[in-house]
Amino acid sequence: MFFKPSAKYKYFLVFIIFFIFFIATVNKQKLDFYNLQNAIVESLIEQRSLGIKGTGTSNWTFYNQQTNTPQLQYIGDVFYYDGLYYPAKSYGAHYWAAVVYSILNFFGLSFHSNYYLVSFILLSMSSILLACIGLTLTYIVSKNLTKNNIKAVFVTTCLALGSLLTGGINVRNEESFGYWLILIVYLLTFFNVKNRFFLFLTVLLTYYAVFSLPIATILLPYLLYRIYRSIGYKFKLDYVLINILSISLIFLHNSFVFDRLIYSPYELASKVNLGYKNAFLNLSVINFLDKLKFYFLDYKTSLFINYPLIVLAIVGIVISRLAKFEKVILFLTLIVFIFYITNIKDIGWVGYGTGRYALGLFPLTYLYLSFILKKFNPFFLVSIFIASIISIYRGLFFLFSPVRNVYDQSNDQFVNLLFQGNFFLLIAIVLVLIILISLQFKKSFI
Repeated sequence: MFFKPSAKYKYFLVFIIFFIFFIATVNKQKLDFYNLQNAIVESLIEQRSLGIKGTGTSNWTFYNQQTNTPQLQYIGDVFYYDGLYYPAKSYGAHYWAAVVYSILNFFGLSFHSNYYLVSFILLSMSSILLACIGLTLTYIVSKNLTKNNIKAVFVTTCLALGSLLTGGINVRNEESFGYWLILIVYLLTFFNVKNRFFLFLTVLLTYYAVFSLPIATILLPYLLYRIYRSIGYKFKLDYVLINILSISLIFLHNSFVFDRLIYSPYELASKVNLGYKNAFLNLSVINFLDKLKFYFLDYKTSLFINYPLIVLAIVGIVISRLAKFEKVILFLTLIVFIFYITNIKDIGWVGYGTGRYALGLFPLTYLYLSFILKKFNPFFLVSIFIASIISIYRGLFFLFSPVRNVYDQSNDQFVNLLFQGNFFLLIAIVLVLIILISLQFKKSFI
């Protein structure tokens, strides 16, 4: 087992430090973003309805006629079907938040009575909670791989503050919800637990993640492979049955809601509103080159330029102790993911960097920075120093920025900061220096 009684306080400390940091950095602007999520939760609990009654203003937006909450009256990213408006999303993240909202309702709190407090609590108990669990597991697994507390702290900090996942932590949407769940499942496969309940839990959480975020289905084969290798081979029949049950539940749920046998509401949305076909494959040379430039070549949006740690993470996969067959499967998974995001019409803007569709490249890669840190040769030391500063700087800028299309470091939001947007660069330099210098000491408080 990974856990030792004397170490548990360290894991709790990691969790609570990140949890306090992220709830302290929530801002009103991000609580207003994705109000669709809150409108659906309100409808689920207060109206007992999966859809919302409203008056359409366009193919994408409508006025919510069943709410008394001003922030939830004008909603976007929906489609009209059978007399109601539905989100072009899956319901996984909504159901999670609806459980919390029902408890708040019991104590007299609602969106109408105190929108920002309730929205803040739902965010804290969904995206932020999942992120902090994922980061704690990252610390535990990285510590086991590197045999070093500070190196594990470094890897965890890079994931928390130096990736596209950073900006999504303080936005309660399906991307952050789905990908943090995937990271949690992935990290659980590193634990030496061999029982049917653990198998059931990991498989069920995996399908709940892809139910919540259909694009995450691309990562499903690799996750199922990891689960099978770590737990499932001892319970082959159970493994098969749990997979069948999970797939059946997804289709049964969507069939019950929409009276059609569909995997995701997005399939129905694309038939009702052609605009939603933007995320479907569009195999053309011109489109591919445009997306290739956006995701990897343009200095403003390049994944490699904004988050260079991902390059080192990929090197970490190469030098890791994974079996060759698993490395092949992992690389194929990443290649398929890249093929998808470079061959759809939509770019998927969501904040500073390369867009929400690229988020899926981070959960399965950053852990492998651990293998880079195991051998601290001069080349990797300099590379990690520079790459981590840039990545954490971009991640922090994304975390504190308005959500969409943020490039202006002189933005009004940063006008009172020392050096404005470059303030986060100074923070990144100081943070990385502290962690790397700490590696020179044998003992640490963590």
